[in-house]
Amino acid sequence: MNRIQGVKPACPVGRGARGQDLKIRDPLRVTRQGSRILDPVVMKQRLIELILARSFKFTKKPSFTLASGKKSNFYFNCKPTTLNSEGKYLIGNLLYEIIEKWKPAGIRAVGGLTLGADPVANAIAYTA
Repeated sequence: MNRIQGVKPACPVGRGARGQDLKIRDPLRVTRQGSRILDPVVMKQRLIELILARSFKFTKKPSFTLASGKKSNFYFNCKPTTLNSEGKYLIGNLLYEIIEKWKPAGIRAVGGLTLGADPVANAIAYTA
């Protein structure tokens, strides 16, 4: 079973004031193939945390030079997230779910510029 470290349920499981079971969303769910993965909402929240921790840079004075030559206060380099095992797991599962949702619309492949898209495509292929 794949578990992501540091992700906790939104609230604890317990009983209400009248003793009835509380209906709390389980962060783990079962896929059609029978494996258990984290709920997409929890996964998306964790991916945002990872991106902010590993891939986002900010300075008060614009110090990042963009391709246009202009300076910026912030910069995203997502390689540390896409090449991280936890990030790859989250990206693969979240994007695979989106692809499955849009499959009837004719989506058959995933691609992009190499180096940037390779880890993403690999994560989706591994999930599939």
